Amino acid sequence: QIARDDEAEIGDFASASAAADADEGDEVDGPGATSSSVSPLHRLRRVFAAAARPRPARGTVVYIAGAWDMFHAGHITTLERARELGDFLVVGVHSDEVVNSQRGANMPVMNLDERVLCVLGCKYVDDVLVDAPRAITPDLLDSLRISVVASGTRGDASLFFSNDGDDPFEVPKRLGIYRQIPSASDLSVVEIANRIQQHHSAFDAKYRKKIKAQDAYYASRREERAP
Repeated sequence: QIARDDEAEIGDFASASAAADADEGDEVDGPGATSSSVSPLHRLRRVFAAAARPRPARGTVVYIAGAWDMFHAGHITTLERARELGDFLVVGVHSDEVVNSQRGANMPVMNLDERVLCVLGCKYVDDVLVDAPRAITPDLLDSLRISVVASGTRGDASLFFSNDGDDPFEVPKRLGIYRQIPSASDLSVVEIANRIQQHHSAFDAKYRKKIKAQDAYYASRREERAP
């Protein structure tokens, strides 16, 4: 696990959270456990995080953060390319509040636990920073010993730029450690939602046509049986 400054205002590592649960002797699966002890998603997150890979003694730590909402093939490709930039990939996952404040429109579709689980399940990810800050600060870079900060060009990349024009990548850009990864996919949350809506509309039209034909058939049968 990566050592970090406890005073830095950053999120928790998924792996560190899992270790903390173990140290506290959490017995949610043992005698006396109650369903309210921990949510199923939190338990799954802890299981996934327990398998997080230890950081090599020496190497390049790459950091990339985003919403990772509706985790899809485009995200996976971006994470694969980010991993190729160094030896250890830490992925930040923004809170529901941060995502909604930047995107609005009832985003994110998936909550924080669900999005963290998706990222933890990706083989290119070495560890996850839960509730990652929106801006990349010197404290964040020092605490995680980050050598490279990456971002994609679509989807989550737009999350980082607010309406007032401030650039959360200002610090890594100034230090010359920022790398932009060309996105290889046009997939986005909006695109996925549009596809679902289109399929739903097609299914609804097909269903209504079937019901109309069925009603016409039974109506004709009733007419034939009428005296």
